[in-house]
Amino acid sequence: MRLVNQFWFADPANDLHAKFAEFAANYPARCELLKIGTSYRGRAIHGLRVGRGHLRLAVIAGLHSQEPLNAPGSAAFIHTLLTHSGLDGEDLSAWVEETLTKQTLYFVPLVNVDGAARFAEDVPNCWIPNRFHTTVWEELSQCINEPMMTFGLKRGAPGFNRLTEEQVREWTEVRGRRLGWLFTDQGVDLWEDWQKFDAPETRALRDFLFQIRPHCVLELHGHERPSRIYVPIPSARGEAARLQMLYGEEMMTQLEESGLPCSRHSVRTYQYKEYFQEFPDFVNLNLGCLSLFGETCCGLMPDRLRESARTDPLNRRDADSRTPTQEEIIRTVWVWLKALVELGNHRSYQ
Repeated sequence: MRLVNQFWFADPANDLHAKFAEFAANYPARCELLKIGTSYRGRAIHGLRVGRGHLRLAVIAGLHSQEPLNAPGSAAFIHTLLTHSGLDGEDLSAWVEETLTKQTLYFVPLVNVDGAARFAEDVPNCWIPNRFHTTVWEELSQCINEPMMTFGLKRGAPGFNRLTEEQVREWTEVRGRRLGWLFTDQGVDLWEDWQKFDAPETRALRDFLFQIRPHCVLELHGHERPSRIYVPIPSARGEAARLQMLYGEEMMTQLEESGLPCSRHSVRTYQYKEYFQEFPDFVNLNLGCLSLFGETCCGLMPDRLRESARTDPLNRRDADSRTPTQEEIIRTVWVWLKALVELGNHRSYQ
């Protein structure tokens, strides 16, 4: 429980800023606290810069309310970069010095801060198993998706990226219900907002990425399936797709070798949609850098998903996978980040 006590965020909208401010105060020569932008409700979206090298890596997470679980692992990895100490106290001084000489790393692990504050009110300690059991798929799905189901909306449909103002008002004020965790308090799905840019969070992140011009962007989500990296993303072709496969495979290989629970299918293909507005594709098409997308298991895999996995060739090896503990989630993100940064040191994200 040491890592959980040190890095897990029960109130991520406030706790992450406090942790980043602590890092910046204790190690002012090594890192810098950043304000990326402001949310719909006026909360600051915070980031942290570490390093002084010419290679630039951006780690982005928390676009959906129920996905603050990647922020603790990011904080643990930043702690390693600042203290030269691994998760179990191992001395990583030589590796850290090489990394911070070659790279500048930017961490923005909680983009949907309004949604994260709402999620913390809905789920004790921001740990989904504290509220849900593996048998309650319908209730969990409603908490994530509503009011899409009630209003007959479909995620990924042409042009859909948000609820209308009228729908938000009808759901929250007239019916007195909570917005699903996919959405910001404005009613925008930040994952689907990379063509319209309706949300201040999306616009802020877009402008930040164009400002720093990263060589690599890793975006992390949380899901009810074993932890996995999806490559290649839909828009990737040729060398870009091959490069994503190379990096994703190494990240998954190191995760599996660590003994942590994860997908047994290694890297995963992402189902192509004719209308896609997802963040990794925007990065690939508009920034021209290495773009990677992963999902960390949220600690709960509903029985319904396990049953469906048994007949799906792309998932059946994961049907009986063990779900990770909170500490294992922290370690998963840390292992992925270390594997990615090591490749960046040796291959310059090429």
